[in-house]
Amino acid sequence: MGGEAKESDTARGQLAPIESELRSSIDIWRRNLETIGVGLQERRPSGVTPSTKPDPALESWHALIYRMIPEMDRAKNDLRVVAEDLAAAKADAEYRAVLVSAWPVNHFLDRMSYLGAALFGGGGAAFVYAAGFQDLLYRFGPATSLWALGLVLLTYSLRGLSRLDSSKWLYFAAAFRIPEEFRPKRWRSWRL
Repeated sequence: MGGEAKESDTARGQLAPIESELRSSIDIWRRNLETIGVGLQERRPSGVTPSTKPDPALESWHALIYRMIPEMDRAKNDLRVVAEDLAAAKADAEYRAVLVSAWPVNHFLDRMSYLGAALFGGGGAAFVYAAGFQDLLYRFGPATSLWALGLVLLTYSLRGLSRLDSSKWLYFAAAFRIPEEFRPKRWRSWRL
């Protein structure tokens, strides 16, 4: 039964073993140290008389154990702070992902690129179909005009999409303060 719980916990990610095993182990260790400290306290002589001298090893063990207990508390607190920081970082990453995915898409330019590719392909089909015509105007006219129109639409739409993408990148690079070394060479600070 314990093995099944571990497998389901580890499916949640790397934080699950910290939350389940390490925190519970720190609590168990702290309680064990307190139990040992109480046992050592009971073994210490209550009154100092010439016949009952305190055992120096017992005294040092007692002091050592009671110094370890606050360290265990600090370690547990540090684990809690790390878990809170990870949760805040996860929320920030989710927020940024929502911002990036919510950026408006220019469907007009996207569809224009499809239309330009279709016209360019249609120019090829017109060229093949008109191969049997003797007149050059009928032979090359439709194909050339479709190729030209298709290339113009493709060029316009792809440049527009490129500008949209670069403006999106520049906005998010400034908003999220992305360091220079992680920026593509094309969008380094000289363009900002």
